[in-house]
Amino acid sequence: MFAALRTERRRLWSQRQLLLMAGFAFGVLAWWQLHTHPPELLPVIRARLPDHVVTQFSGVETDTNGQLNRRFAAAELRHFAAENLSELDQPRVELLQPNGVTWTAHSASGIVFADGKQIRLLGEVRVERQGTAQVRSAQLTTTQLDVWREQSLAVSTVPVRIESEGDTLTANGMQLWYGEPSRTVFQGNTRIQFAPSKNHVEPGMTCTMSRARQTLFIVIGLLALSWLAPAWALKTDAQQPLLIEADDVEVREADGTSVYVGHVQVTQGSLRLNAEHVTVYHQEDRQPRFIIALGAPVKYRQQLDDQQGEVQAFAKRMEYDAMKDELILIGDGLLIQGEDRLTSERIIYDRAHAQFRAGGSGRVKITITPDQPPTKPTEMLKNDRAVR
Repeated sequence: MFAALRTERRRLWSQRQLLLMAGFAFGVLAWWQLHTHPPELLPVIRARLPDHVVTQFSGVETDTNGQLNRRFAAAELRHFAAENLSELDQPRVELLQPNGVTWTAHSASGIVFADGKQIRLLGEVRVERQGTAQVRSAQLTTTQLDVWREQSLAVSTVPVRIESEGDTLTANGMQLWYGEPSRTVFQGNTRIQFAPSKNHVEPGMTCTMSRARQTLFIVIGLLALSWLAPAWALKTDAQQPLLIEADDVEVREADGTSVYVGHVQVTQGSLRLNAEHVTVYHQEDRQPRFIIALGAPVKYRQQLDDQQGEVQAFAKRMEYDAMKDELILIGDGLLIQGEDRLTSERIIYDRAHAQFRAGGSGRVKITITPDQPPTKPTEMLKNDRAVR
């Protein structure tokens, strides 16, 4: 009996030993896993704190002669030294140009990069140009504008809109060199609409338009597209808004040139002009001096007064010389009025004397459709009896 009891104890002890050894082994395994594969620690999120904050910040900048050329202000400035930038609330920048024109830009927020060399205005950005006796006032709106002060360059890669005394310009982007001389490039689906001129001039009258019809910034050239309209064109067209569309527009004040590139379309009343490239050379008073339109071909059409139908013109190149008041069609020139046609490699229309000259390397072809003769009274009587 005692022998059987000792045997049973040995068996129980062996089971306890097995359980103890298994628990020990499990603990060692857990310890090994913990030290060889430590748990991933969650990142510590620290608040982004500025190095210093300035409220109601303002400052000025002068040129080498000590003349004031820029004012700068913001409701609050927060500087982050590690990022080499400053954040702005309600920034306002004022640029004073030597010609007396003042530009003012303000927005909801902004960022100053690289020790103040670049300023980015964000949110509802508005730029206003003060008007003078020589320059019209203008307002530009966009949602982002970068300004590099050393290059006197302002760039927007988002849609912009410019308004000036009823005229508007929209584009998908803009580059403006606002120093002297200024240059502006509007990029992507540029659309310009001019309000009807308040100084409409009837035939036989003259008027100086140099100040009254200056366009947005200095984009004024295509206002003179009445150069295409003959004297007998529909008079009410001049009283309609002028709409100009192109892929890109560049204005160079240094040489007084405006360039319109890509799918150029001009509309004013019944007037339609289509070209691929239009260049306008301006006089000192900003009025067009010489205009060149290129296309494949350039197409022009306009209704005539007194129910005379429509006039159409086609050529690879059209030129207008404002000093001579001459319109020139070069390369496969074609003029159409009703059933009448004039074709030549070169056609010159003298607007002042209402005279055409045609010639060039090829032959001149003129097709004139005779008017239908009036019906004789006897024939009218016979027709009347036949109807009865």
